[in-house]
Amino acid sequence: MKRLIASAVVLFVVVLTIAVADLHGKEIDFSGSWDYDGITDIDVGEPAQCTFTITLKQNGNKISGDYTAIALDGNKIDDGNKIVGAISGNTADVQFESESWGGKGHAKITRMGNKLMWEITETTKPGFWCPKKVILVKKG
Repeated sequence: MKRLIASAVVLFVVVLTIAVADLHGKEIDFSGSWDYDGITDIDVGEPAQCTFTITLKQNGNKISGDYTAIALDGNKIDDGNKIVGAISGNTADVQFESESWGGKGHAKITRMGNKLMWEITETTKPGFWCPKKVILVKKG
């Protein structure tokens, strides 16, 4: 009986170890189109209305895509912008480049369930129209 119990415990530990290793080995998927629409800080001196969309493609731990930001009742449109970076766990460190304002920056994108948090960590010059920090929801 003691051998049977010991064997069962060993089997349980092995199965649990495999399950935990499999869970940690799964990639968190950042791919898709993600949206934000609301009042936020867009580096114009005070919070303003902004529509922000990022579209991402993931290949292993690499991420690429683009973003569009529309602010100040459509008077500021930042479109055709590149995003590239690397993923580690549930966070992607990315570089972005604006076609409209000519600046570059770094951001951290964190996957939180069916949402992403976008947070700019550095920019080359002021005056960008994408949000400094927002929570985006996946389309569809």
